[in-house]
Amino acid sequence: MMARYKPLFTIAVSHAYTRGVCADCTFVIIPETARVMRGARLLVKADEGRLRMLYEANSVGDPVLSAADKTLYFGLKLGNPYFANEAEFGIAFQARQDRLRYYLVARNFSDAEMAQLSVSDTGFASEGRAEVAFRRIAPAAFAVEEIQPAMLGPAESKVVLFESEAAVARQAIGMRGIQLKRNGTTLVSHLPQPGPERSNAEVIVQLSKP
Repeated sequence: MMARYKPLFTIAVSHAYTRGVCADCTFVIIPETARVMRGARLLVKADEGRLRMLYEANSVGDPVLSAADKTLYFGLKLGNPYFANEAEFGIAFQARQDRLRYYLVARNFSDAEMAQLSVSDTGFASEGRAEVAFRRIAPAAFAVEEIQPAMLGPAESKVVLFESEAAVARQAIGMRGIQLKRNGTTLVSHLPQPGPERSNAEVIVQLSKP
C-alpha cells in the first residue's frame, strides 16, 4: 500500500533584497533530525529558501505517528558567495515590560500627611519619551499579586502604592525624573527602577520622621 503524506508546516527565508523568498539560502537536515523524522514518519522537502515538512497520514488524514514531543533542528547554508554584500544580519530583542510599583511605607506619618504623598514623571519631556502616569492605590485595594501591607512593615506603619497605569519597558539606563513628592516638595528626585537581577518591578520606599 502506498503511503500518503500531508503538509505539516512550511518555513521560508525572506530577504528584502530579493523582495521575497531568498533562494540563496538552503536548509540543511542534520543527522539527528533525520533520525527523529524517520521515527516519526516525517518527510521534508528543502529547496530555494523553503523547507516543507509533511507527515504520513492514515485513511482519515491523521498522523500515523505523533511527533508532538519531538524537537527538530535545521541548519541554514548560504550558496551565494556575495550574500554579505546584499544583507546585514541582526537579532532584535524586545525589552521586558512591567508595571512600575512603588510601595511607600511610612512611620510616624498622619493620614493627612500620607494623602500629601505623590509619585509623578517629571523627566519625560527632557528625555523625549512618553509620560509614565501613576495611580494611587490604598492598602484595602491591593490586588492579590501585589505585596500585602502586613508584609511591608510593622503594624504601626502606613502604606500606599503608586502603580504605573501602563507597563513600562525596562532599560539599561533607568528613566530619570520619576519623583516622590509630599505636598509639592520633592523628597526623592529619581526613584529607582528594576535592574536585570530583579524578576519584577516592585520597589519599596521607606519613609520616616521623628
